[in-house]
Amino acid sequence: MLEFLFSPLLVLEPVLAVTIFAVVILILINLCYRFLVNQQESKQIKEKVKELNKQMKEEQKKGNKDRVNELMKETMIGQNKLMRMTMKPMLVSFVLVILFLPSLSSNYADHIAAIEQNTGNITIDNELYLIHLENDKVNVTKGGLTVFSFTSAITEKIGNNEYLISHEKQGCMLFFCNQERIKFSRIIAKTPVPVPVFPSMSSIITVNKKEFGWLGWYFLISIPFAILIRKMLKIST
Repeated sequence: MLEFLFSPLLVLEPVLAVTIFAVVILILINLCYRFLVNQQESKQIKEKVKELNKQMKEEQKKGNKDRVNELMKETMIGQNKLMRMTMKPMLVSFVLVILFLPSLSSNYADHIAAIEQNTGNITIDNELYLIHLENDKVNVTKGGLTVFSFTSAITEKIGNNEYLISHEKQGCMLFFCNQERIKFSRIIAKTPVPVPVFPSMSSIITVNKKEFGWLGWYFLISIPFAILIRKMLKIST
């Protein structure tokens, strides 16, 4: 949708491009919170709610139910007021993510090969790969030669990029059904140690918790940068 705004990033290494993209989005989101929320009032409300919770615990120990109910009502009033204050920047942030995140996805999204009658094909970097299934074994060939085979998810280098390649069988979950397919998920970042904070999903992170797709890396670096940016902008937390 707005790919032209971030096209200069595409000349960079994917890990750096996604990092810069994430930082820009986080700055925009936190600027919304900085200027659309009264920071002083927000801080006062949070401190008051914190104090009310402390008083509530003390009154609970004393068994003073009436006082606990009064404090609970005051706490709810403060929390509701705080929620109303953050509603506008929250909506603006949601719009920003909806507008810009697809631009990142369009460049680093998964490649999907649909499987029909145990065969399929996919084009990556202008190269055609043919796929053939033998029971649970997946064979990937190019120009009549076998490039690789697998029975469970593997990582392979194709062209200049490394991919997590997995076999997703036909099935349904709740209201969603998917056709049998082979998914090629581009790995853009690796960590020296496992990072067990995300589920093992192809666009997020591989099974060994060290190799990240674009979405997983985006989420991972957003955590420390969000904390840093909020501190720099003096946003009440």
